Amino acid sequence: MLRDGRDQPADGEIIYLKDIISDQTGKPIPKAHIEIWQANAYGRCNHPQHANSSLKTDPNFLEFGHTLTDETGVYRFRSIKPAPYPDSAAWIRPPLIHFAVFPPGGREWATQMYFRGEKLYATDSLLPRLPNDADRTRVIVDFRPVPNAPDPNTALGELEIVLGVPGVTRNKA
Repeated sequence: MLRDGRDQPADGEIIYLKDIISDQTGKPIPKAHIEIWQANAYGRCNHPQHANSSLKTDPNFLEFGHTLTDETGVYRFRSIKPAPYPDSAAWIRPPLIHFAVFPPGGREWATQMYFRGEKLYATDSLLPRLPNDADRTRVIVDFRPVPNAPDPNTALGELEIVLGVPGVTRNKA
């Protein structure tokens, strides 16, 4: 998510994401391909819909990334906390990170990770579609300080992704 080879860091608060991807039985899924995408610290997305946006770009921020889970199903990302972003003239999305998971030999699953305490949840049209509070709580993440991080303001969020539970949807293939 942060561009390699740049002299300047991306604008915004650096965050780390990590956890495990598993199936409904709790079995970790190794070698799953994970993609994330998000707005930058100014609310601009690398998306055709935002091509003519007046929101600031950040040449040091990639706005998407991908990785594979390790042998224990664990994934890791280093990114920045995204700003709210306009999905349309009438809808401002809260800060969130989109996830797509491609398990080996399986079809794509998608979810979103929200940041606890954001006020725009009340006006988001997707989060309330989850069937109950437990399902919504599953995708809202607390961030905590990272001990011994080079930047003392760095935070870690953990989002366990269990394929096949509410909040994680299978995309039609």
